[in-house]
Amino acid sequence: MNTEEFEKLQAECNGLFSGEEWAVILKVEREAPETAIDAEAHSAAALTDREHEDRLSRIFAGDFDAEEVPDIIGIAGGDNDETYEAHFVAVIESIGTDHPIELEPHPREDQRKALEERLRQLESDRPAYAHRTRTQRKVVWDLLPPGTQPMAGDEVCEDGVWRPRSTLAMCTSRYDKAAFEFYEAQRTYDAVLEKHGPDALLTRTAYLALENARAVRSKALKDADDPVVQGWDRVDAHRKEHREEYNASRREREEPNADLSNLTPEEKLKHRNAQKAARKREARAKEKAVKLAAESAAAAP
Repeated sequence: MNTEEFEKLQAECNGLFSGEEWAVILKVEREAPETAIDAEAHSAAALTDREHEDRLSRIFAGDFDAEEVPDIIGIAGGDNDETYEAHFVAVIESIGTDHPIELEPHPREDQRKALEERLRQLESDRPAYAHRTRTQRKVVWDLLPPGTQPMAGDEVCEDGVWRPRSTLAMCTSRYDKAAFEFYEAQRTYDAVLEKHGPDALLTRTAYLALENARAVRSKALKDADDPVVQGWDRVDAHRKEHREEYNASRREREEPNADLSNLTPEEKLKHRNAQKAARKREARAKEKAVKLAAESAAAAP
């Protein structure tokens, strides 16, 4: 700031600042470092920008050199520079004309075709769909048919989409339980129908069970708005919340029975067989202890 500008600013701000405040302002002004401007570098950068704009203008006007194309479109040195250059020049020459563009194969076209061929090969090598299940952490997973869109909670892998099967323990309302029973009856009917045909006795029995489950689900949907049924549900919810305390007060043992609600039928059968084997071992141990006690008593003088 020169002397004339300072005097003009001081006249405009007369009365706004005290002498001490002016001293602080002038001190900051004097101590402020001057910014050095490299005029030569600034001019060189501006000239480079103007040259680049000129080259772009010549390209769109049709007046350009082929050697300038890689620099303008930003292609670094490589094996495919010539192909990119020819591609770009052909596109520019076709602007404003009715002639079709005659291009060489794009450098990435071969890669795209190779990827599509690989995907088709993987799809053809995949075996035909067959319903499968697996058990992981007491949860049954179903393999869904090809083309099924995954949802939240699904697992997607090379085999396809795996979806966890809901259990009765996951159902919180009367309608949820009825819907779960209906879907289980539907799954059972579909399996029996595919295996035995529509005229088999097992198929007709499964169909009657399916219709019964459908009726129960419809009734549960209507009862959801019934105040009496809502009261029953609140009582059930209260009992479920305090079930552990109630069972502990009536239990003679320290540990409760094992929870089998989340087990599959195969796992439940395995658990029952293990219990049966444990009871037999305990009975044999007691019998052996009684026999040893009798022999000891007979051998005593």
